[in-house]
Amino acid sequence: MQRSPHILMLIGEVLWWSGRKNEARELLREIYEQGTKGRDRPASKAWLLLHMGDLDEGFRQLDAAVAEHDPAVGFLVAWPGLGHVRADPRHDQLLERLSMTKYATVWQKRSAWR
Repeated sequence: MQRSPHILMLIGEVLWWSGRKNEARELLREIYEQGTKGRDRPASKAWLLLHMGDLDEGFRQLDAAVAEHDPAVGFLVAWPGLGHVRADPRHDQLLERLSMTKYATVWQKRSAWR
């Protein structure tokens, strides 16, 4: 039985921020492997990659999630824990493509709460 990519991404985030980086990378690897078996979830990969600081691959996966109309994208771009991603110009470009620029100010305030 395969484990849910969305659960793996959340566990991976916790592992990453608790200093268990190798274990987080293993979960990311598992998410990628599931993608080769017909269960690709680019939003899950993007989530974990962006938390890990791999912005280039994270944005590539985020673009793939947008192309698939994954509803998790809206949640991902608004998540306060990803405030560091908002400094990247690709974030603003993504918001423009999704017609979500009017929400950016609110998210910046929420990111400051952390």
